Amino acid sequence: MSEETEKTVLEELEEEAARWQEAFPHLRFDHMYYPNAGWPRLVWKLCERLERFAEKYDVLIHIMQVKEKFGTLRFYTGEITELDGSELSEDREDTRLIYERKCDIIEEIETASGYLCEKCESYAKRCRPNGFWIRTLCESCEGEAISN
Repeated sequence: MSEETEKTVLEELEEEAARWQEAFPHLRFDHMYYPNAGWPRLVWKLCERLERFAEKYDVLIHIMQVKEKFGTLRFYTGEITELDGSELSEDREDTRLIYERKCDIIEEIETASGYLCEKCESYAKRCRPNGFWIRTLCESCEGEAISN
């Protein structure tokens, strides 16, 4: 990759991160890796749900990584903090509930990704179109992947 191309890709990623940060003020995108993870609407839906959740409890959720692994979406978070960035108080009655509910929301979306095409988000199944990598694709997108 040339320096010029690399700079353009980095600029695009920075612009995308700024757009996401503006859309989801209760989420912090720390070291987020998203290119080619697939399921763009599903990831957006997950962020919308986490945003509503974080807003309800007045917390910030730190998003560390979004990627595909073994044909399903993986969404990794770091710490959950108070709005000012300080650690959640152990004295706070809902701390355990916050962590558990955040995990439930993420797990639900990750599970759904195993049944939705990573490209078009139609009903899909896991497959190995190139004989090696596991992907979740509908019949149409699997056919395209095989022919490429």
